[in-house]
Amino acid sequence: MARLTGTENNDTLTGTAERDEIYGLAERDSLSGLEGNDLLDGGEGDDNNYKGYYFDYGTGETVYREEFGGLFGEAGNDSLVGGAGEDLLNGGKGNDTLNGGTENDFGTSYYYIGGGGGGVTLEGGLFGGAGNDSLMGEDGNDLLKGEAGDDTLIGGATDDNGYSSGSHWVSGGVTGGLYGGNGNDLLEGNSGSDLLKGAKGNDTLIGGTEGDRSYQTNYDSGWERYIGGLFGGAGDDLLDGGEGGDLLNGGSGKDTLTGGTGSDRFVFSSTADVDRITDFTSGEDLIEIIADGFGGGLTPGVLNADQFVIGTGAIDENDRFIYSGKNLFYDVDGLGGANQIKIAILDGTPTLLASDFTIF
Repeated sequence: MARLTGTENNDTLTGTAERDEIYGLAERDSLSGLEGNDLLDGGEGDDNNYKGYYFDYGTGETVYREEFGGLFGEAGNDSLVGGAGEDLLNGGKGNDTLNGGTENDFGTSYYYIGGGGGGVTLEGGLFGGAGNDSLMGEDGNDLLKGEAGDDTLIGGATDDNGYSSGSHWVSGGVTGGLYGGNGNDLLEGNSGSDLLKGAKGNDTLIGGTEGDRSYQTNYDSGWERYIGGLFGGAGDDLLDGGEGGDLLNGGSGKDTLTGGTGSDRFVFSSTADVDRITDFTSGEDLIEIIADGFGGGLTPGVLNADQFVIGTGAIDENDRFIYSGKNLFYDVDGLGGANQIKIAILDGTPTLLASDFTIF
């Protein structure tokens, strides 16, 4: 067993194939545990990855600089603690526990094209790697990615989401959120406006307090986009928005969606699967339809009243959404030759109106 302790300056510390304890202390550190079950503590300061480039259009040359920092568990069952500062934690293989500590643990990138353009990339976050991992962001705006294995991700306080903006900038932003990756994962946003994405596997996503949703604004000079919400991805997922107005998208698979309190938006992008909505309230919540996945001549905006009918089937060629009992169907051609397809079950058989649908 090795016990390595850094200095108050920038340190690079590498463990052994056995169990190690590595402490970075202050400033920007790079800690690597290698094999074995290790404890890595970054201490104060930013422990992350920094990359920068500058492209000179006059000479056609690219100047590139790269500084590596962060906590890397590698193989074994590791415990990584970021401490204060902005951190990059990567558990690698094995069943790991990652704690980002205070401040922001996320990724941000900026790219600018022009005569004297340049760019900087600052990468941070908590990455579980292979194995069944536990990731906790605690305070700050965090990026947590479980990757392979059955993982538990807890965002902690403040917002864990994605934000990007562009004007003269080609692209830029701060990226955060909880990403389950492969496996059956538990993602919990806690307080703040969060972005949760389960990806593959049968996942449970809990938004916690405040709204977890998506917001976008277009400007003549560029665009601004704030992304949050619960995205189940592939598999049969359970999404619970908790308090606040939430955006819930189950993705593929048979998903169960609970908005909780607040005005919630339930997104349907295709007719391939049947999702269950447990708590829809007409006039407060919305069903958002992605037209590209449905066809049938849907136009953006509030659903046309003549495209919605309550009954067992379409009664004319205009009908698209049919609400029968607690079951919601879609019919691409009304009284045409195509069969209606069930897309959702609404528990409690709530009132449903055309105005409860928005088309995108």
